[in-house]
Amino acid sequence: MLGINKTAVNGNPTPNQFNSAEQVKVHILDIGQGDAILIQSTKDNILIDCGNKGQGENVIQYLKKFNVKQLNAVISTHPDADHIGGLADVIDTFPVKSVFAPRLTRTTIAYRNFLQSVKAKQLNM
Repeated sequence: MLGINKTAVNGNPTPNQFNSAEQVKVHILDIGQGDAILIQSTKDNILIDCGNKGQGENVIQYLKKFNVKQLNAVISTHPDADHIGGLADVIDTFPVKSVFAPRLTRTTIAYRNFLQSVKAKQLNM
């Protein structure tokens, strides 16, 4: 169960909990420079960023270890290589339902590789 506390306008906390038996797990992967976060529930897998290109295979192995068969969403926070460098490998390996990324005119090699993988799988951003 995931519990959330929200703060009212007056600054007093107002408890708000989901009445669900569904458990949500958040995995923060140690990939050196950059970030990679896996959010997992019993039904969904969401990956936020993936570190450098060299980390793609490590993230893939981690996802397989936790029985990820498909990603419901892949989220790219921004096009720096230390955040999206490995996402192309992940997208090429797993079925992906949705991709969320900022649309930018600035490009990097990592961002172009990411966009090519998204296009090859005919995914919408």
